[in-house]
Amino acid sequence: MTLDIQTVVMNLFAVSAMGAILFLVHGFILNPYLRHQNTLLTSIMLPPTALVITSVIASNFFLSLGMIGALSIIRYRTPVKSQYDLALLFALITIGVVGGVNMTYAFGIFAFLTLLAPVYAIAVKALPKSVVFKDSEKKSTSDLLISVSGDISDNARLFDIGGQVVSVDSRQLDGERETNIHLRFDTLESALDAQAKLKDRQNVLSVSLN
Repeated sequence: MTLDIQTVVMNLFAVSAMGAILFLVHGFILNPYLRHQNTLLTSIMLPPTALVITSVIASNFFLSLGMIGALSIIRYRTPVKSQYDLALLFALITIGVVGGVNMTYAFGIFAFLTLLAPVYAIAVKALPKSVVFKDSEKKSTSDLLISVSGDISDNARLFDIGGQVVSVDSRQLDGERETNIHLRFDTLESALDAQAKLKDRQNVLSVSLN
């Protein structure tokens, strides 16, 4: 099969545009961290790369066998943050691979994945208390790990700074009593305020914010 260079070039620009639009739509509607230079360039480069590989090995059986062997030793060493990121990368590769065979199918999967972002965003707003979307409403918490000298009874005033008590542990260390208190706060601001209040306490050995 002879490759039509003009068609291949047009398909390259088409799948690159699809990848960029897919990431931009998901970035503006769902996850702002996708609006980054590296992720945008990845969305532009990955589909045409997959398309070229598909176009080349489709025209040569022996080259396709060699390409399978070469790709099998490639390892993706960059850590993926979540299953969502992995699905987007796989979607980019799929758009490129399918685009090398049938551009109609490539546009179909692109349209479906692009429309998925606004549909999901509308569904979350319409059903805020649904069990399906409960993970999107989780609030981040901040923890204070406090180490003080003395027993629990000697540090009762520390519990006045607020927060939820997660654990309290007292132990004997080098002949002196030491207490570790783990407090959890709903917001980072409240945790920072509590940390500031501990500066005037003389028996506080260390404070760490997580």
